[in-house]
Amino acid sequence: MTLLSDTLSTVQYCPILMTRPAEMNALQNLSRTDKKQILPAFLIRKWANSKSIDKTTDKIGEGFEQLPWIGDLDQEHIASGNTLTQLVELSDPTNGFERWCKFAADQEWMIPCAQLTKPTELTAQVKMLLGLNRGLAVRFSYLQFGEIPKIISAIASCQPEDIIVFLDYGYVKKSNLLEVATCISHIDLISKVMPNAWIAVSATTFPEDFGSITEAPIDERHFFNAVRSKRPKQKLIYSDRGSARDSKPRGGGTVPPPRIDYPTFDRWYFRREPEDGYAKAAQGIKALIDWKNRPPVWGVQLIERTANGDPFGINSPVKATAARINIHLHNQIFYDNQSAATLDEEEPWVD
Repeated sequence: MTLLSDTLSTVQYCPILMTRPAEMNALQNLSRTDKKQILPAFLIRKWANSKSIDKTTDKIGEGFEQLPWIGDLDQEHIASGNTLTQLVELSDPTNGFERWCKFAADQEWMIPCAQLTKPTELTAQVKMLLGLNRGLAVRFSYLQFGEIPKIISAIASCQPEDIIVFLDYGYVKKSNLLEVATCISHIDLISKVMPNAWIAVSATTFPEDFGSITEAPIDERHFFNAVRSKRPKQKLIYSDRGSARDSKPRGGGTVPPPRIDYPTFDRWYFRREPEDGYAKAAQGIKALIDWKNRPPVWGVQLIERTANGDPFGINSPVKATAARINIHLHNQIFYDNQSAATLDEEEPWVD
């Protein structure tokens, strides 16, 4: 049994998270019980203005101490040029992505994700990563879906014992997710070649522009449910972006007006208060009918403190985002056992 198979025996949620302050703060403030029921896939990028990749891995360690996680390179971030030389070196395909494989070996709790940017080096890379005996992850971005047959066949030739394959749709609008039959065709192809593979279906539909929007359905969860209903016996696992966008919002760099979001199992609620600030937005969230079923988690407590005018409550977009992600992660962990989501957490929250 590998680290991957041991972990997937107890989890039902594998979000793809960027290594940014909001995501890491949200994850760090999950209870230990929640952390044991989630397998995050981190897209590794530079941490703020750090000069070393060690800062990123340190943050993962702080947020997910001594628990398994999937590690992948944030290729979009690397391609932007605003990154570390170390990350560029890790994406070098020479000798079967030798540097990436060495990095993976040094991360004790990391289940490595194969890099797909140079298929001719894939077999050598996969053999090295399988040699770590932790299991293997493979993430196909939406633009790579056409390459699934060739890449899956190459990986299958290495006879992986335990593998999870991500079908990562990235950011999509609802209309783009109406592709259940296409998704099923990808799942069938993968399972035919590798019958024991776990397959994670991932996307984010979190709005990029709000305007007068006050709520929105979590369409990625509805899409997954539709796919699962067609293949109930397949080893499928839910994934998303933790209620975050797949990248920074397109457009200018102005600070958005105060907004607080509240996730339930199937919907997001938004309250914007350009004039009255975060306290008023938090009070609007507390007035929601769905607030009565709020879970006892850090993000909820932060909203409550904000509504009461506590200066240590939400006072920035990053903190508001962290609160939303924290609540969303908890809800999706318990999506298939919703009655357990509102039980008291075993660990008191300490500011």
